[in-house]
Amino acid sequence: TILIRDDDFSCAKAVAEAAKNHPKITVLTNTEVICVEGDHMLRRICYRNRNTGKETLFDSANDTFGVFVFAGYEPNTSLVKELVNLDPHGYVITDKSRQTSCQGIYAAGDVSGIEEASSAMIEGRMSGASIACYLGYMTEEERDARIDELESQLDTLRQGMFAPKNRGKLVEKTEEGIDVSMN
Repeated sequence: TILIRDDDFSCAKAVAEAAKNHPKITVLTNTEVICVEGDHMLRRICYRNRNTGKETLFDSANDTFGVFVFAGYEPNTSLVKELVNLDPHGYVITDKSRQTSCQGIYAAGDVSGIEEASSAMIEGRMSGASIACYLGYMTEEERDARIDELESQLDTLRQGMFAPKNRGKLVEKTEEGIDVSMN
């Protein structure tokens, strides 16, 4: 269950739509957390619908649950929105070298849709190689070789726990019966 304080998500539309359309996720809007309680683990959460005032107490009894605070995110591309092409979700579109639709402007990380810091770091290094080439400090061949090397690192990273195909998948069950997943 996802609790949202306002009428709708404040995050990127693509993320919101994925959550809204997921068969195992219930989205409650205009809802705020009143309190969470527990012993050495969370056991209860009380939340209130801001429109109706109705309070709900969820008691997990002998099980536990988690509370994760998410402030939301949207790509902060307002600085370049008139200069480069954006996808329908507001992310900057780039080519393999991280070049945008405007010569001399490169993008990496959150603004180009990469949400994991480790992937964004590699993209930043790709952008750096492209900028070095653009400024004449590196040949195109050197840039392409560096980007191929970094792209290989990025592919390796994406095959692991951050791979979209692996997110949320069960990896194993511990002796205590706890599901361990990729994220």
